[in-house]
Amino acid sequence: MTELRRPPPRTARLLAVVRRHWVVYSSTFLANALPAFLEPVLFLTAVGLGLGSYVREGVGDLPLGAFMGPGALAMTAMFTAAFETSYGTFVRLVYQKTYDGMLATPLTPADVFLGELCWCGLKGLLFTSVVLAVFSAFALANGWTAVLRPTALLVPLVGFACSFLFGALGLHVSAVTRNMANFNFFITGALTPMSLFSGMVFPVSDLPPGLRELAYALPLFHVTELNRLLLYGPGACVDFVWVCPLYLALAAPLLAASGLRAITRRIVR
Repeated sequence: MTELRRPPPRTARLLAVVRRHWVVYSSTFLANALPAFLEPVLFLTAVGLGLGSYVREGVGDLPLGAFMGPGALAMTAMFTAAFETSYGTFVRLVYQKTYDGMLATPLTPADVFLGELCWCGLKGLLFTSVVLAVFSAFALANGWTAVLRPTALLVPLVGFACSFLFGALGLHVSAVTRNMANFNFFITGALTPMSLFSGMVFPVSDLPPGLRELAYALPLFHVTELNRLLLYGPGACVDFVWVCPLYLALAAPLLAASGLRAITRRIVR
């Protein structure tokens, strides 16, 4: 009589998914990493330093480039995860049939996609760390280091949470998308405007009533403000910055749970 074996524990199954994504990703690391790295760096250089040289007064006590740093870090984590669970998930699901092979193992759908969200979080942590190092070099070159706090070292952890959250949002989109071209509505129609109206280029408080409250509800606003808190302290943030970690702590698991249900319904019929 064949002895039945128990599947590995949940932690081992999630690590197996993360390892699978890392092995594939590392084989083309440079091509995959450059866009996520260069976009915020080029944006910070062109707008923060180029435009900032004309906007002498900056924002509050910060030069424009320093003010934009927290938003550039948030944008890095957001786009890193959003591309992974939109285009990446769609290709693995529809063209490569990767999930069929993964589900033939002891992995459950929840293991597969929760592991994918953990992978998104790790990518967000990695790229946020890299962009933080580049931003620190900008700060050193432009004399902004005096305003930086030691808590800036915690910013990559916010990048992990941000990527986990937007990875979950990407799963929702992948669950209902039937044509890859439709991801343009998500990237260009939702994420790009969000990056512009979440306190990266100018304070959200400068927006007119109605639009201002809408911006306060955006997840990227809370990521940006939390980054600003860690980089510069509470004096550079909105008065209710204490809400930001609570927002992320609640929104990330709720979006992850609903995203897992949505994508599971698509692959399990």
